[in-house]
Amino acid sequence: MRVTILTLTLIAWLSQPHSGHAQQLTNMGMMATGVLSRTRTGGSDFQLGDMMYLTALQPSGSGSMYVSAHMEYLDDNNNWQPVPTARTSLGNEYRSGRYPGVRDYVKFESATENTTRHICLFMPYGAAWLPTNKFYQRRYVLRLWDRNNEPLARTALPAESIETKKDNSGKIVIVTVKARACASLVDANNEPIPESQDEGTLRFFSTRTGQFVCPGGAQQ
Repeated sequence: MRVTILTLTLIAWLSQPHSGHAQQLTNMGMMATGVLSRTRTGGSDFQLGDMMYLTALQPSGSGSMYVSAHMEYLDDNNNWQPVPTARTSLGNEYRSGRYPGVRDYVKFESATENTTRHICLFMPYGAAWLPTNKFYQRRYVLRLWDRNNEPLARTALPAESIETKKDNSGKIVIVTVKARACASLVDANNEPIPESQDEGTLRFFSTRTGQFVCPGGAQQ
């Protein structure tokens, strides 16, 4: 009788949907810098920032799901730290509770069938607080969270050199010092040939490895 009860209990446990079962980021992601967009504060607040586009698989019965992008910088001790948020209403809207720093996130309620979710995340430069006229190593970390708001997966994009400045209106701007992007024309060194003065970049990355790639599969 005890064996029968234990067997039935195990079958019932296995048949229940478990938090985060097979939830995952899929395909290629896209990151665009120097994007002008409205922010979480709403209204007519437009800010420059970085935009991420991702897709994620949410299996049927796996519960709700969160996806987030976090901005980090390399400190003087060579450790990655969350980029601090400005002490403003904008900074408050983009402050992470688990990793106090600049982040954006979305949440999806439970799905009744296997569903591919399309996600757009925006990190305004004005939400960050870093001393200006300085150079930093900056990266983004993508995180997938289950219905209990516990992390399931983490993907770190490559580190890049950035410079912090202030624009003519006094707002902070984060400029990528050098970034290779996909281009239709390349020079003898396989470097993209700019067809215009570009204030930002548009790049694709693997959500599995975090490495930047071109749509055809070549590394950037």
